[in-house]
Parts: sequence; C-alpha cells; structure tokens
Amino acid sequence: MPKEFSKIDLEEIAAKNLKDGKPILVTPEIRQTVQSHIDAFMTELDAGYRQLAAVAAIEDGRRTFANTAEVFDDFYNRMEEAVNWPGFYAYVHPDPFVRAVGEEIDKFSSKFFVEVGSSKVLYESLKAFASTSPKLSAEEKYLLSENLMDFEDGGVGLEEKKREQFKALSKQLAELAIDFSSNVRDY
Repeated sequence: MPKEFSKIDLEEIAAKNLKDGKPILVTPEIRQTVQSHIDAFMTELDAGYRQLAAVAAIEDGRRTFANTAEVFDDFYNRMEEAVNWPGFYAYVHPDPFVRAVGEEIDKFSSKFFVEVGSSKVLYESLKAFASTSPKLSAEEKYLLSENLMDFEDGGVGLEEKKREQFKALSKQLAELAIDFSSNVRDY
C-alpha cells in the first residue's frame, strides 16, 4: 500500500484539534476504543488494496467477470462498510476527539478513493476485460460500464501531469468538503 496510506496518528489528531488552545483531553478508554476502530479500518483498507493489486496482476486472457468486475464491486462495498462508523461518529458522537478521528478517517479514505479511482493500471484491467469479455448479462454490462465511467471521471484519460494535478485537486476538494460539513455541524 502506498506510504501515504500507512498510518493514522492519534497523537497528531489530538494535537491538531485544540480546545481553548490546548489539545483535546482523551481518556484511556476512548483512546483504546478509537484505536481499535482505526486498526479495523486499516485492516480493511489493506485487504482492499491487496484485492485490487490481485486484480491488476491477472493476465488479460485469464480475466473473468468474477475475478475482475465482481472484485471491484466487493472492494467498494467493503470500503463503504469500513468508513461507515467514522463518517457517522464524525457527525454525531458527543466526544470531540472521537469526532475529530472520524473526520480524519473520512479525509484519509477520501484521498484513498481518489488514488484508486484514478489508477490507470486498474482502469486498464477493467477495460481489457470489457474488450475481450464473452457474453455478459445486461446487469453485468451495466456494472462494468459504470466502473469504467467512474475511472474516466477520476481522470485516467488525462496525460500524467494533468492527472496528478487532477488527483491533488480532488483530494483537496474532498478535504474541504469534509471541513465544510464539520463547520456546519459545529455551528
């Protein structure tokens, strides 16, 4: 997994989120609970990343709907489940530290999804399957075309410099949207 997605630091989150100019106080119980949620999230993120790496490693002639398109669908379902609790806690938990951690994980996962959604390797894997796939049902064609469109919306068709710029702007936009929602909630 890219180094950018290797760690979420609780101390850093506490230091960034000040109350009256001091870091948020965190009880050992809350720290332990939050750390267990982060560990579970990171485990799912790592498993999802390995799942996508396995898809990219499949030789073109060996691709099937099950080992390619269904894996993408499963990946997004797993990731959505993994980010549900932080997204929920970021908006409703009474403890400010838990909310801050939820927001940080929300930002972290948003950046991860930008990386995945703009991956040329993954896009080419799906595209190769789509161009050589045998007869597919209407539902399978729809899922495949939606996945390809998502990659195209993620900037895979741009030249490298513009794609990197697009990714940076997309990550920044995701972070600003989360900050905006946080400010609205706090207000």
